[in-house]
Amino acid sequence: MSSVIVRRWLELLGSMRLAITLLVSIALASVIGTLIPQGEPYVNYQFQFGDFWFKQFLFLGLFDIYHTTWFIFLLGLLLSSTSICVYRYTPSMLRSIKHWRPASAYSVLQNMPYTFSIATSEENINPVIEEVIHSFGKLGQKKILPQGGSVIRWGSGYRLGYICTHVGIIFICLGGVLDSNLWFKWQQLTGQLVPEKRDITADQIPAKSRLNINNPSYRAQVNLPEGSSATFAFQNFEDGYLLQPLPLTLKLDAFHVEYHETGQPKAFISDISVKLPDGSIKKQSVQVNKPFEWGSLSIYQSSFGDGGTGFAVRAAPLFQTDSLTLPSIVRVFGKYKLNNQYTLEINDYKPINVEANPNKIKPEKEEKWKSFFSAVPKDRSSKVINLGATWTYRIRDAQGQAKEYHNYLEPISIEGRWYVLSGIREEADKPFRYFRMPLTPQGYLEPYFLWRLYWLNPEKWHALSEKFANNQKKSPLTNVDTISKMGEAVLSLFAKGGYEQVATFLEKSVPKQEQQKIADLYIKILDQLSLQSYSDFYEEFPAWRNKMPAPNTPEAAFFIKDSILSISDSFFYGLPYYLQVMHIDPVQSSGFQVTRSPGKPVVYFGCFLLVMGVFLLFYWREIRLWCWYSQGKINLAMNSNRLDSITERRFKEICAAVEKAIHKKLK
Repeated sequence: MSSVIVRRWLELLGSMRLAITLLVSIALASVIGTLIPQGEPYVNYQFQFGDFWFKQFLFLGLFDIYHTTWFIFLLGLLLSSTSICVYRYTPSMLRSIKHWRPASAYSVLQNMPYTFSIATSEENINPVIEEVIHSFGKLGQKKILPQGGSVIRWGSGYRLGYICTHVGIIFICLGGVLDSNLWFKWQQLTGQLVPEKRDITADQIPAKSRLNINNPSYRAQVNLPEGSSATFAFQNFEDGYLLQPLPLTLKLDAFHVEYHETGQPKAFISDISVKLPDGSIKKQSVQVNKPFEWGSLSIYQSSFGDGGTGFAVRAAPLFQTDSLTLPSIVRVFGKYKLNNQYTLEINDYKPINVEANPNKIKPEKEEKWKSFFSAVPKDRSSKVINLGATWTYRIRDAQGQAKEYHNYLEPISIEGRWYVLSGIREEADKPFRYFRMPLTPQGYLEPYFLWRLYWLNPEKWHALSEKFANNQKKSPLTNVDTISKMGEAVLSLFAKGGYEQVATFLEKSVPKQEQQKIADLYIKILDQLSLQSYSDFYEEFPAWRNKMPAPNTPEAAFFIKDSILSISDSFFYGLPYYLQVMHIDPVQSSGFQVTRSPGKPVVYFGCFLLVMGVFLLFYWREIRLWCWYSQGKINLAMNSNRLDSITERRFKEICAAVEKAIHKKLK
């Protein structure tokens, strides 16, 4: 009874239907593994897919699909099924290459796909057959048929294609199983291995979260700043990580990027030094798809980033004259207490940023008096440009609320004028909203900071409004005191929130039919006050006159307009200071993937066998040619495992050779 059950199970495992089902299942799983990035921290997937789909994908193991138990189980089933097929059918296929049944009834041969007859004497049949063998391959196998006929066979080795294909699949599955983390799962199941979830240093990681240095298979990551080295790497495992000691010391000497003419990166290159166990040091430049290899261990270039770039930063005041006290140098990944209210957290520095060209942007249409200036609208051109370096940081207040800032360190030209851009967002999944600060035509930003403080200074408003009122002699409003008070009121209103505050006041305090009229009047007053304020500022700061445009010039008009719009935007900036970078000490880092894959050569060999097997099956054809004599004619019949135009052409060539041989004999 048991032998019957075993035989049935072997028949099921060795069936073609099961093998095809397993192949399709593994192929679909591989497609999913290609579409979803594998082996990343769980927090990345939770942010990308949301809580609901994150839980579903986590249950199915789609975040590390090639190491899931069910995927390895499918590989094992396919390995077993294919092995049974090879064991069962290989001996018969090898026998059929040498031993084959040539006999067929002559009546059956007449119905072959290709037949031919030609009249001649019987003594010519053997010389004709020899001529055919000589002309179309000495590897042809010849056997004698009853009544003196013959059959010739070419290409019997195509059956090796079946063997190579199946053996190739076996090796590929075996390599996949060798590179799986079944050993990790077993250690975790037995309590020997516990993934670490805390953000701690390597020396604090407990023994249960450390792998053996002789671990036969792993795929770990390590990030190194320039000039640093490491003797371990980290392997993401489920919702934590494991520390993998390395049998060598990896050091990053330098990291550099090669660029295309457009400014886009062309190649990321890491110059590394590897100290081997015997004390020798090997140096190599590692690039994408050009790893460092030592035995079964490979080091790949996988990512790059900042390694702790230093900045000398100045806090330029936007709304008040007092400044913050900053350290002489702040670095990426550092946290710095600015005062009792703000903490600076530096996140990243990027030396290049290839983005859409802001000069190709179409502004949105809004009502004239409600328009709110935005430096970089959402609609962008497809034409790209390198906008230079950026740094990203968070400002966290005393309540723990943080706002993220993204500042461009180089001026950007928009519509022929130059600006410094600074972006802000309150939530990580929202886009940055940018406001821009204009440079003077001479290329200086400092006059903008000085004049905005002058413009927003309440002590200047009364004198400025009186001067404005005295200049309105031709106005129908002849009361100078009324005009002066109106000017002060408009300045006070603008100083509370820019154009947005003015628009809100008009919506609440002015009848709708009068809003546009009053809005035009307020804008005209602000324009005149800004021109007058800039002239006074120009006279009071003679040291800056050669670094900003003179009053009553087109350049000054553009600078004043851009500055007023920028001041209006800055009320939504969320910080009374602009952190201006004065000096940069760049330090880059490179991310490496360190792998030990004993199954890699096994998989490569399996792929080679698979390709060879497919080639044999598709391009190597078996042909059988029967030749016999009856009723004063030599009769030919041919069959093949591939009936196509090539086979038909070859049969015609054989017939032509037979005719030629017979005519030669007759002569």
